[in-house]
Amino acid sequence: MPPPDPIAPIVRERDPFPYGPGAVIVRLLRNRNLNNLNSAKMLYRLAGIGPLSAATIQVVGHGRRELSPELLSGFATVLSFQVEELAALIDIELPQACPPADAKTRQVAELIWEVRHLSSAQLRALQDEFGADA
Repeated sequence: MPPPDPIAPIVRERDPFPYGPGAVIVRLLRNRNLNNLNSAKMLYRLAGIGPLSAATIQVVGHGRRELSPELLSGFATVLSFQVEELAALIDIELPQACPPADAKTRQVAELIWEVRHLSSAQLRALQDEFGADA
């Protein structure tokens, strides 16, 4: 699809999260237009983690929930990162090796990243063309 016409950027308030690994992850999720609820849904649907609540994602952002290897692996899957890359980005050590996501899951995560460039009208056109489950 062609890129939509540029629009004025939306100025959002800075997240109230203190600096830390969880805050970086939640900001990366928001950069992909995933709010807390949708992030929890994607963790469950793509990575099989949960079900979690939107409040859990918020708690991760505030640093009040430790990033377990399973949770870190789930976030890496949703964000389309290798677990080791995400751990290095947020400056934490992996306590153990995490299994990589399967190819289909990684493709869906990459699609989430690409969809952020589409306008709502373009998304509706795709939905009309390919059906409601697209």
